[in-house]
Amino acid sequence: MPIQPRLRAPSTRLLYSSNINADVKGKIINTLLKLKNNGLEEQTVKVIGFYLKHLAVNVDLENPERVKEFIANRNVSSGFKGNLVKAYNYYTLINNIVWERPRYRWEQNKPKIPSEDTLNKIIAASGWKYSVVFTLLKDTGAMPIELSRVSLRDIDFERETITLRGRKGHASRTIKLKPNVVAMLKTYIAKMGSAEYPFPVAGQMTKAWVKYKQRQSQKLADPELLQIRLYDLRHYQACRILSDERRSVHKAETRLEEA
Repeated sequence: MPIQPRLRAPSTRLLYSSNINADVKGKIINTLLKLKNNGLEEQTVKVIGFYLKHLAVNVDLENPERVKEFIANRNVSSGFKGNLVKAYNYYTLINNIVWERPRYRWEQNKPKIPSEDTLNKIIAASGWKYSVVFTLLKDTGAMPIELSRVSLRDIDFERETITLRGRKGHASRTIKLKPNVVAMLKTYIAKMGSAEYPFPVAGQMTKAWVKYKQRQSQKLADPELLQIRLYDLRHYQACRILSDERRSVHKAETRLEEA
């Protein structure tokens, strides 16, 4: 079975490394294709491929004890080790390898929420296309993959709403857009033409965000911009909603006390 082009992403280039045995390369490709055919998100498959190839260039994937030893001795976070274990576990299941899966405790890091002004500095440096994409991510709290799956039918200019299809356990929702965002979106759709899915795929959004934040960081001599991730747009919106809810609760409690 030929390799499907969409699996040939930057995160999977290690497949073509001469340090990986040809037989192992074939097994990795077969593993990724089966995971994709079994319904895993394409981006998830790419991430699994990255971790498998990271292992493959350093250790024999056919020797699970050596794999466990390599992971245990890596000077990385427990989360990274956990991802290596999870990816290799897929490999063992599909290739009939028996192993005792190690457990690593995940370290939940509290995200640092950037200010709206800081986010807008990066958005301002983006071209017309991605300034709309990033503004939508910031104002809707959508995951990049959710926005990439929005079709023209999900955009209602009359009601000024956009419908997001929930991914990775998130609920689907319809969100009211601000008037200025509606105006930006109308211009965007007009320029993009009749494409059923007008927004870039998640991977392209990430690459564009990295490019524009690096450009703006250099222009403004502001290294802190480099620390802002694309997902911080979603975190910013979640934090804003939480703050609004707290203010509403506080106002309700104040009215109750004054009654």
